[in-house]
Amino acid sequence: GNINHKQRQLMESEILIMRQLSEFSHENILTLRKDFLAQSPDGFKYQYLVLDFCNGEDFKAYLKKKRNILQEEEAKFFMTQFGLFNHLVGLNLFTNCL
Repeated sequence: GNINHKQRQLMESEILIMRQLSEFSHENILTLRKDFLAQSPDGFKYQYLVLDFCNGEDFKAYLKKKRNILQEEEAKFFMTQFGLFNHLVGLNLFTNCL
């Protein structure tokens, strides 16, 4: 069905964030290739997002599989990734979105 105004604003905010993140070429950031709004014959509007295929798993699933124990090199890798994201956020690219 249709979504309310607040839900629409949240969705548009998420799409804006994805567009901004897509400007960076990074292995852990999905690229938003295209987004568009289309109306179906029944009158409902649908938002479509075309993303890269991601065959991996999320960090929470990875930690669960590892029983929440990471080797030092794994921990360094993830901390570097988290630090990169924090740096990007610190550049104020997303101030209107977060």
